[in-house]
Amino acid sequence: MNTLFRIPLLLLLLAALPAGATAQVRGATERIGSLLRVLRLSGADTLRPATDYTENFTRQGRPLHVVTNRWGEVAHVGYYLFPAGLRASQPSPVYDFLERYLLELDLPSQLPRQMRLSLDKVTVKGNPAAAAAFDGTESFGLSSELMRNYSVRWSREGRELLSLNFPMDCQLLTGCNAIELEKNLARDLRRTEPLPPCATVAPRGELTASGATVICHGRTYLNELIRSDLYLRKSAGSYFLIEDAARPLQTIPNLMLAGPAGRDYRMDLSLDKYGYDAETFTVSLGQWQAFCREQGCELYFGVKTLSGGVLTGTLFAVNERMGYNHVLSVEFPVSLLQGGEGSIRARLLAYIPLHNVSEKYFKFNIK
Repeated sequence: MNTLFRIPLLLLLLAALPAGATAQVRGATERIGSLLRVLRLSGADTLRPATDYTENFTRQGRPLHVVTNRWGEVAHVGYYLFPAGLRASQPSPVYDFLERYLLELDLPSQLPRQMRLSLDKVTVKGNPAAAAAFDGTESFGLSSELMRNYSVRWSREGRELLSLNFPMDCQLLTGCNAIELEKNLARDLRRTEPLPPCATVAPRGELTASGATVICHGRTYLNELIRSDLYLRKSAGSYFLIEDAARPLQTIPNLMLAGPAGRDYRMDLSLDKYGYDAETFTVSLGQWQAFCREQGCELYFGVKTLSGGVLTGTLFAVNERMGYNHVLSVEFPVSLLQGGEGSIRARLLAYIPLHNVSEKYFKFNIK
């Protein structure tokens, strides 16, 4: 069954179960909304924005983990399996996925568990229902194969209790199909607060000087032209991002990678959508930067051309842990650096699986 359609099937099955009085509580995704209707959490209407709950809600005596985002929507619900200390010391999207997924497998469904696991390409050793009884005394192990899969294992005193192997697939990890991922991206990007302009940086990479310019060397992606280098100047012991209309080959990569140093810039964005559709809307470069940072993406930019007063290039926003890449092709008028009117033109391909990304996307242009 096609990935695009298997998730809506499960949502229909969950939605068919008795609904509770949680209509005023919104889920950040359709999957979370369906789970809230099934769980009928008592007191859910008192949830506060941007709050993490680990002691307020239970299912059959088992603590649930509920997280709200800053817009007051429930962004996560699942069994409470991973303490804050582990999440902080070893960040991973796997924790939310496992908490939610193991809860889902415990809920009544017209879809047999083994069929669900097969559709999701999840391999399990042991009984997934055992997770509901985990009390934190178990040892937990997590490993991954880049761009391919995750493996997790719970054990106690050397005896394996439960293990899962599953794809590094953004749709699986988020519970959203391609259509919903694109819809949520447009929604969240519009409502994201832009990064405040910041001219100074704390360099993290190797520094080399070329005249008055200090290059902070980052990493490359796909080829030597696509980089995360920043161009700086040093003054009074601090490093400042170069933002100079006379130096677009340094200034524009800085803006695309680090965000506005002085003022923000308007960006007319065309989002390519599933089914050869597109949605066009306007955001700021600072909003795009903030959105990428919140998603945990690492940014790389490659310049393609500088001609007729317009620089063209491609930005790759890479999320290795979630297994996807956003590819943003831009046309940046150099006149904007001089305070001119107009906006950046951009075309976005979102949530491309990492293993599908190649150098051909660097040549991807705005139509």
